[in-house]
Amino acid sequence: MLTPLVILGAGGCARDTLDVVEAINEASPQFDMLGFIVDRQYGTAGDLVNDKPILGDFSWLERNPNVLVVGAVGSSELRRRLVQRATQRGVKFASLIHPSCC
Repeated sequence: MLTPLVILGAGGCARDTLDVVEAINEASPQFDMLGFIVDRQYGTAGDLVNDKPILGDFSWLERNPNVLVVGAVGSSELRRRLVQRATQRGVKFASLIHPSCC
């Protein structure tokens, strides 16, 4: 059974993170990559980013508590604030290691 996974963010860093998820799954399927979580000012639910949907904002995470999250926002300050918000809501995070990493 694949682990459901979402990416927090939908910009360049998030797209790079999606590449890592896809490489991991190509080497050994582990994740069911569901899509992206963004605040409403950064995207609309249903919009596609690299063929994966924006699922919604933090309220989506609250309705789907069994999903792992990867923080993928380039700005360190914004990433810190978003991870804190997610942590306060009890979100569980995944760690990703590219299969070519040695």
